[in-house]
Amino acid sequence: MDKTRFKAQKMIMQRSKLNNCPVVPLKSTIYKDLQTGKLAFTNVFKNASQVRVEGIAIRISCFDDDLKLIGTIKNYQYKNLTVGYEQEFGSEKFVALPSDAITNLAVAVTHVDLAEGFYWDESTGRVMNVHDEDRVNTVTIDIPVVDAPSVPGQETVQMPIIPDVVETPAPTTPAPAALVTPVASTSTTPVAPAASATVSVAKTTPEATTTSDLNSSAPSETGSEEPHNVVTYNPLLYGKPSAPLPGRETVPTTSSASPIASDAKVDGMDAKTSMAGSMEPSPSAVSSEPSPSAVSSETSSSVSSSETSSSAAASSVQTATGAVPLAEGSPVPGRPDLTSMDVEYTYTPPESKLKSLVNKVKEVLPEKKNKPDETSQYVNPALLSSAEERPPEPEVDPEVVKAEKKKKRNRIIKRIVLTCVFLAVIAAGVIAFMMYQKYDTYNRAARYVETKQFDYAISSYTKLGNYKDSQALLLQAKEKKAAYLAETHDYSGAIEIYNTLGLNDLVTQTYNDWALYYCETGDYNSASSLVSAGAVSYRDDVKMKIQYGIANQYFNSNSYDLAIQYFDALGDYEDSKNMLHESYYQLACLRLSQNEFEEAITYFTKIGSFKDAPSKLNETYYAAAEASVVKGEYENAITYYTQCKNYSDAASKLISTYYTWGKKAYSEGDYAIARDCFNASLAYEDAEKLYYDAEYHAILVEMQENVTADHITRLTAIPKDVEGASDVLKQVKKYVDYVGEYAWSSSNDQEVNSKGGFEDHITVQLKYVNDELEFTADGLDIDLRTLKHDSGSTSNTYTLLNKTTLTKTFNGKTHTYKKIVETEETKAKAATETATKASTESTTKAAN
Repeated sequence: MDKTRFKAQKMIMQRSKLNNCPVVPLKSTIYKDLQTGKLAFTNVFKNASQVRVEGIAIRISCFDDDLKLIGTIKNYQYKNLTVGYEQEFGSEKFVALPSDAITNLAVAVTHVDLAEGFYWDESTGRVMNVHDEDRVNTVTIDIPVVDAPSVPGQETVQMPIIPDVVETPAPTTPAPAALVTPVASTSTTPVAPAASATVSVAKTTPEATTTSDLNSSAPSETGSEEPHNVVTYNPLLYGKPSAPLPGRETVPTTSSASPIASDAKVDGMDAKTSMAGSMEPSPSAVSSEPSPSAVSSETSSSVSSSETSSSAAASSVQTATGAVPLAEGSPVPGRPDLTSMDVEYTYTPPESKLKSLVNKVKEVLPEKKNKPDETSQYVNPALLSSAEERPPEPEVDPEVVKAEKKKKRNRIIKRIVLTCVFLAVIAAGVIAFMMYQKYDTYNRAARYVETKQFDYAISSYTKLGNYKDSQALLLQAKEKKAAYLAETHDYSGAIEIYNTLGLNDLVTQTYNDWALYYCETGDYNSASSLVSAGAVSYRDDVKMKIQYGIANQYFNSNSYDLAIQYFDALGDYEDSKNMLHESYYQLACLRLSQNEFEEAITYFTKIGSFKDAPSKLNETYYAAAEASVVKGEYENAITYYTQCKNYSDAASKLISTYYTWGKKAYSEGDYAIARDCFNASLAYEDAEKLYYDAEYHAILVEMQENVTADHITRLTAIPKDVEGASDVLKQVKKYVDYVGEYAWSSSNDQEVNSKGGFEDHITVQLKYVNDELEFTADGLDIDLRTLKHDSGSTSNTYTLLNKTTLTKTFNGKTHTYKKIVETEETKAKAATETATKASTESTTKAAN
């Protein structure tokens, strides 16, 4: 297999910080096969545990450029590993990508098999042991997720590609119609779609999603098989499916169903791009309501053919009523969801309805009769002639007529008076009855209040209106009902009534009582939510009681950190201070059991002498020191042992830890730390001898930078049995007095130096490098025999005349430099001069 044909395309930094997970995903790299164009990827992991990793299982989520999930590789395994602490692995194992659309990967470790029977699993989040469930301390690394740029060039693949299986999740949108093959049809008549709105579509996956492992005989584990995708009919896209009428359900069959025409429109969508499923045809595809002109033409044609056609009866009915019979299967006007096949219906145009209504009105109204007169054509001439021929009426006595009229008037007055008396009696009875009814209602309302039937009482007082003191009693009844609701713990109902009555004080009191009721029932969360809503101002005692209850709930559920927050805020409320210390104590003990020593030390320190906290604190220091020694963190171990050196055998463990750390530092070439560690454990085994040896090597390291008089003093103190120390001392002691900083010998030479290119200061250094002395002046080598640097010309020459004087020759000019010998007196004088100069400059600035 040509491994050079693969080219890195993209590197993805992973972020996976599971609880105590021993293995940390670092990065994933996507490669492209330059011959086939297929994609593959590799993962890089790191062992963050002290225990060897023997195998892991991971879950890989695949995304496209829009971070949309394409599929998931479950339970992919790396077996037969032997990965030590801080070692990286996995980069040589390639996994095939099933789709070119995958551009982003998210890797999560789900299971880790460790040596010595240890394992870690995602479900527990802990490192366990198959025997005693021991825990292993791990280090998790937080790596940000960033996209690295494409890697130029080609990279050599170490192992062949190992393909795997990608599970494609069910899509959230319907599949296009192109994926669904329409059923063949032998009929040209469209058939109504079935009532079902879902169609099962075969699951489609990217190409080459299932292959064998080219590097291992064991097949890849990809989890359980996913069910087929289900495409659901979406009424928002395709319209609401029409429900069949009872007895008229249509079931499509393979012999009668036919696909929608390619140019048909379905609810505003082209059938070519519509989705499979039940779809309702557009109303325009069936029939449209006949226009008034069409109705009129149909009516006139039916009337003209009524004498000769076989449908004369129907036409006569249409002519009389204006109704238009509907053809079978045509839609009912105004009801597009029904047709004449569904109901018996006859359409009547508006003009025919109006004519029918007018005819009915004419039938009901009486016939108008004209008053006959001489000019009317309806007057009978015979009657007029007979009226003219009638004889005159006889004369009547006016007194008789007057008497008759008076009698008639008296009879009418009598009748009126009797009627009024009768009506008055009836009115009095009615008024008395109404008064009695109000009185009875008033008394019954009072009994309703006594028996706590407040709704009836309120209804009665409302009906009484202003009768007596009904309005005042109505308000009292409502207030008593609210109080009764509060007593029966229906606080919301009581608050509603109090708000209606405008009794704000009672509203506030009811809210407080409601919160206290929650506290009494132990529902502190509801009480806290009620207070947080801020409907009214709650009393301080109510708030503190709620907080105290919540704090106790957190304490009883071992959420000591949250309990501490509440108890601390309560101050001196009840036993909050004691519970605060108890919470700190329990939290510290919990952290100690979890080997989280720093937090445990912090909490035990905070509570001082509470219970046995001092003893627990020493125990924590000792346990932390022991754990640090196991990890090789000797500096931390020494710090912890020092804090509890009077506890158990911590003092002896402290000395042995110093000794162990010193030997480790010596072996790593860190001689200064080794010297200090051996010095702290001089009485332990051969620590004294190792101390001088480490001191000698530490001096050699320091002299590689600069040899000073202090090094001579320290070399002198080293015993003679330390090999090489005496020889080095003899070599460097001869020249160490020449080392130092030199400046111009006098101020008169400043002008000469500035013109001649001389430096203000010259530094002479002595170094001991690779067992040889190096003598330099401003970085230029000085001959140890002549104490002179000569560049080969007169351009640049340094000459050490004695231990305090040197000369520099530049372009034929020579200047003398004197060594700067600082003493305490000269340092103090220089400091005084600097302060005086600064003060003078400040005064001058202020004056200006």
